[in-house]
Amino acid sequence: MVSIDSLHINSVLSFLEGCKKQGISAETIFHDIGLDPALLNQADARAPAEKAGQLIEAITRALKDETLGFFQRPSRFGSIETALYASIHSKTLGEAFMRFGRFWMLMHDECHFNITTSGEETKLTIQFSRPEIYRYVSFNVWIVFFFTRWSSWIINQPFIVDRLHLPFTYCHEAEDFPNMFPSRFYFDQPTLEMIFHSRYLDTHIKQTAKDVPDFLAIAPNLMTTHRVDNSLTGRIRRMLQNVDNVDALPLKVIAESFGRTPETIRRKLKDEGSSYAEIKESVRHDMAVYLLQKTDTPINQIAIDVGFSDSSTFNRAFKKWTGLTPGEYRRSITLRGFISS
Repeated sequence: MVSIDSLHINSVLSFLEGCKKQGISAETIFHDIGLDPALLNQADARAPAEKAGQLIEAITRALKDETLGFFQRPSRFGSIETALYASIHSKTLGEAFMRFGRFWMLMHDECHFNITTSGEETKLTIQFSRPEIYRYVSFNVWIVFFFTRWSSWIINQPFIVDRLHLPFTYCHEAEDFPNMFPSRFYFDQPTLEMIFHSRYLDTHIKQTAKDVPDFLAIAPNLMTTHRVDNSLTGRIRRMLQNVDNVDALPLKVIAESFGRTPETIRRKLKDEGSSYAEIKESVRHDMAVYLLQKTDTPINQIAIDVGFSDSSTFNRAFKKWTGLTPGEYRRSITLRGFISS
C-alpha cells in the first residue's frame, strides 16, 4: 500500500495547472514552500504530504484566487469564508448544501450544484461548463475533500460517502484514494458526484458562526491532517468491503479486532450517528451497485452474493435503497454508458 504521508508528483503538478495558465512557474511555487524543484523532473517522485497545505496557500497567494486558477474568474480572498457564513445558519445539512451551492453558483456561473434523492440515497452533483476542469485531478479531489470534511465538521459527526463518481481516468494520484475515503470509486464518469445516505440531509447543524474561523484555519490542510477517515464507522466499513460475505464478520469479531467489547463498539457508533446494522446494509448496497454497474452477473446471483436468500427480497431492498429495482438500475446505467465493454 502506498504511504499516505506523501503526494505523488502528479498530484502536485495537477494543483499547479492554474498557475501554469497564468504564467507562474512550478519552480517559483516550489521555492516558496521549500520543495526541491528537482522533484519536477522525477516521474515517480513523491512530495511530503505536510507540504500540501503550504502548496495550496502558495498558489492562492500567487494568483490571489482561493480556487487556484481553475475557474474563469478568480475567487477573491474571503470567498470561501463568505460561503461558510452563508450556510452556517442553516438548520440541516441539506439546507447548508443548498445555501453553499447557491452562493457559489452566483460567483461562478460555470459551476453548477445539484442535489437529487432517490430511495435512501442522495447524489450531490457538481458540474462544470468547461470540460477541461474535470481533467484537473487534484482540484476535483480537493473539492471532494472539502465537502466531506466540511460536512463532518458542520454536523459534528462522520459524513460517510458511499460512492464517488470521478470525471477522470484512473491515475497515480488515485493510488491513495482507498486510504482517504471508505467508499468505492468509479472513474471516467460524466460529472463529479458524491453519493451518500439521504439521512444526512436531515442531520442538524451543530456549529455556529463563531466556529467558522476554526474550520477556515484547517481548510488549506484538509489533504494533510485529514487525509484518512479514521472514524470507527469508516474503519469498519473498510473491513467489511474487503470480505466476500459481510455476515462472516459478526459484531463480536469486529469488536475483538479493535480490542473492545461489542457494547463499546455499539456506543461509539451511536455517538457517530451510525450502527453496525446500518454499516452492513450500506456495504451490501454498495456491493450490489458495483456488481450491477461493472459486471454482467445475473441479478439472481447478485442477490445471493450480497447476502439475500432470494431475488424478491433483494429487489425490495434495492428499491428501498435507490428507488429503482435492480433491473431498472442496470438498464439506466447501461443507457448512460457506465458499463464498459
